Amino acid sequence: MADAMSSGFYWEIGDPMLYWPLFWPQRRNTDGLRILVAGCGTVQAAYYALRNPTWTVVGIDFSESSLKHQAVLKKRHHLENLELHKLDLEDVATLGKEFDFITCTGVLHHLPNPESGLIALRNVLSPEGVINLMVYGSSLRVGVYMLQEAFRELQFRQTPVDVEIVRSVIQTLPEDHAAQKYIQAVNDLSYDSGLVDTFLHPQDASFDVKGVYSLTRNCGLEFISWCDPINYSLRHHIPQEHPLWTKLNDISDESAAHVCDLLLQRQGTHRWLVGHPDYVNKIKIEFSGNNFLSFTIIPHRNLVIHQQSDPIANTPAECTRDGYAFQISAGLARLMALLSGDNNISSVLGKGGLDDILRSTSLDALKEEIKSLWEMGHVYVLLPEIR
Repeated sequence: MADAMSSGFYWEIGDPMLYWPLFWPQRRNTDGLRILVAGCGTVQAAYYALRNPTWTVVGIDFSESSLKHQAVLKKRHHLENLELHKLDLEDVATLGKEFDFITCTGVLHHLPNPESGLIALRNVLSPEGVINLMVYGSSLRVGVYMLQEAFRELQFRQTPVDVEIVRSVIQTLPEDHAAQKYIQAVNDLSYDSGLVDTFLHPQDASFDVKGVYSLTRNCGLEFISWCDPINYSLRHHIPQEHPLWTKLNDISDESAAHVCDLLLQRQGTHRWLVGHPDYVNKIKIEFSGNNFLSFTIIPHRNLVIHQQSDPIANTPAECTRDGYAFQISAGLARLMALLSGDNNISSVLGKGGLDDILRSTSLDALKEEIKSLWEMGHVYVLLPEIR
C-alpha cells in the first residue's frame, strides 16, 4: 500500500492531506484532528492513517473480513493512530467520539434509508467538521438499472457461476445498449467484486444532483462544494456562442449543476462535501468588492503548467488539470508565482508587485479570473487565518 501511495497510483478523493483548503479555508494547521472512515472496507482506513500520521483515525465496518484485512495493514505499517471497530454505520454514536473529518464513500446508497445513515454521521461531526460523501449518480447508471432488473427476473445470485454469466452478458451487449456508456467509463468491472456491487447488490439507490442537495438538507447539513466542481460547471461546458447561454442568467448553482449532469451524462458517482450550516456559512467565499485581496490562492495538486507565460509579450500560461486544458493570464501567473506560505494577494501587491502584475490586466479582470478558476476547481482559496 505504501508503495502504491508513494508512486501516486493510489490516492483518495477527499484525503485531508490533499484537500484541506476545501475543508478548512481558515486553518493553516490541522495536526491532531480526528478522522472517521465510515464503511472502511479493506484498505481505506489504513490509507488515511498512513497519509495523516498526526491524526487519530477510526475505521468502522460491518464486514469482519474487511476489518481483518485492515488489521493486517495496521500491523504491517505500524499504524498506532488507527482504531478499527465492527459496527453498523447507524450505530456510530455508540463509540462516544466526535470527529473533525468523516469520509463515507460508496455506503449510503446501499443502506435501506440513506438519510438515517447520514444523520448518524452528522450527530458525531464536530462543529467545524466536514463530511466527504460519495453516492451513485443516476444519470450515467440508467442502463445499469435495466440490467439489474433483468438479472433479478432471472433470479441471479451472488455466486461464482452467476457472476461469470453477468460478465458474459455485458461483453455481448449491443453496442447501442444504454449501459455501454457506463461500462466504458468505469474501471472496476474486470473484478468479480465490481460486477457484484454494480449488478447484483440487493440494495442500490442512486441520486441525481437535486437528490444530492435534498439528502444534504434533509439531514440538517449544508452543501460546501463538489469535490471536483468542474464536473458540474454548466458554464464551462457550453461554448460561448451557444444560444443556451441566454437561459443561464438567473439559474441557481444547484439547478445549473443538475442541468449539467443531465446534459453531459458523465457522473456515475457524485462526490461532495457537507458541514453544519453555521460552519458552512462561516467559510463562504465571496468575491464582492475587493475582499478577494485578502485571499491566498493555492493551485490544485494536479494543475500542470505546460508552457509558462511571457509577461513581456503578455502571453498566457498553458495549463491542464485532470484532462481539462485552460489558460492563466500573464498577470495571474505572475501573482501565483509570488504567493507562498501565508502571503495573500494584498501582501504581494503591496511589495512592489502591483505594477508588474497589473501591467497586463486590471484588478477587476484579475478578480474575475481567480473566481472562474476557483469555480472550476483549478485553484483553492484560503481565507484569512483565524488565530
